[in-house]
Amino acid sequence: MPRSHPLPTRSHTHSLVSLGRTDRYREGTRNYIPVFSDSLTYTFAHEEDLDRTMVLSRLEVWTRLRTGKAEVIYYYHSAPIQRTLAVHGDKTLNSFDPKVQHDAQLRVGLIDKYEAEYRNGTRLPFSENLEPYLDTWWDQLHGLDDTKKKKNGRRRRTGQAIAEVSNAPSWKTFKRDYDKYLASGRNPVVFVPLHHGPGSRTVIPCRASELFHQKMAREYLSRLRPNPAQVHAGYLAELDLENDRRRAAGADALLQFSLTKTKNAIGRFDEFEVMASREGEEAALKHFRDVKGSFDIERPGAHIEIDEWKGDLITLLVKTGVWAYLPDVFIEALPKTLRVCVTVAIDVATRYVLGIKITPTASAEAIAGVLRMAMVDKTDLSRMVGAETDWSACVKPDLASMDNGAAQVSGHFITGAQSIGVTIVRQPAGDPARRPFIERLFGIIGPLITHFLDGRTFASVHERATTMPRPT
Repeated sequence: MPRSHPLPTRSHTHSLVSLGRTDRYREGTRNYIPVFSDSLTYTFAHEEDLDRTMVLSRLEVWTRLRTGKAEVIYYYHSAPIQRTLAVHGDKTLNSFDPKVQHDAQLRVGLIDKYEAEYRNGTRLPFSENLEPYLDTWWDQLHGLDDTKKKKNGRRRRTGQAIAEVSNAPSWKTFKRDYDKYLASGRNPVVFVPLHHGPGSRTVIPCRASELFHQKMAREYLSRLRPNPAQVHAGYLAELDLENDRRRAAGADALLQFSLTKTKNAIGRFDEFEVMASREGEEAALKHFRDVKGSFDIERPGAHIEIDEWKGDLITLLVKTGVWAYLPDVFIEALPKTLRVCVTVAIDVATRYVLGIKITPTASAEAIAGVLRMAMVDKTDLSRMVGAETDWSACVKPDLASMDNGAAQVSGHFITGAQSIGVTIVRQPAGDPARRPFIERLFGIIGPLITHFLDGRTFASVHERATTMPRPT
């Protein structure tokens, strides 16, 4: 008969400090980057020498921050903040022209008023309903009331109507300013203009020239599948003939548009119409069909997907950083050309990679090894390769979905999987949409690696011609 025991009273010891590689940890004049963390410690690398590391417990980090011996600058190494530092350096807003300071302070003032209203409970979504608030706040920042308001004639487009308003920015401009301000760590220097624009805008008033250009741009919708440059060359040839006919008839010549104009016109075409016209309606229907993005899986391990991908061994070693640490004897023993098979298992519920196996050829043993790896803890492996977080996920899958390769249909693998209670489902050939998550994973990782290979294959001759450089 089980006995119940009272649990000991929990006492607070220290708060957990959340740090990542985009943050800066500073002690005095020394700056560090958090490179690894586990349940007990943080590992920091010195910014000027990444080989110099320091390991502190979470309690010690919290104590140093609390006593003022250290500080954390969150998102210091993020792309927006580094871009601001690269453009303006360590400058503050006070180092710029007074007019620039005034304009930046107005934008910051709008953001402060927006956040004050939000804290007071007023729900202000980014939409046209925000416009009256922006106008009111803008007037308050300028010290204007209803008797002192001035209209400068600038107009803002609000849906289908065009209304005359003050100089307050539109809600879309305010949204861009707000996102940029938060991403930069609330640094008002991001509002310092980088140029004196905008320049003048040329409006083409000739409707006949626009219609002729649109008609010729639709030559892109051809089964011959010309590229935009070829379409533009055909447009210029037809334009010369059309202008000759118009001059003979005493009419004005049509205006000539640039290649950029032709590309923009092509970019506005409906994507389904483009593919149906150039590659056939059947290909368009297959490409734009509804792909199920979720299989309503409620828990990890209920459904996993397993697939294989082939690549060059040396390229994989170089891209993963292993090549620099291999001994010379091992490198000399490697063959110059060797394609290996990478077998991967991914969990559908969490999109988490559960196992990876690299073998010379596809085999049932590799599939079984990946399935075995999915069910064991891989923390030691992740720490050995220097990962930022532990690879600790492990689960016994209920169902494994894969294709009809020779390794997957092997009786050895199927018998072993069924003996531990894993149901094997082989999807129909030629239908990758039934395994969307593993296909999406290879669709992202594959091109990042294969474009370094001379023997890379392509989906079509046209793709190869547009991707590979021409021989000189």
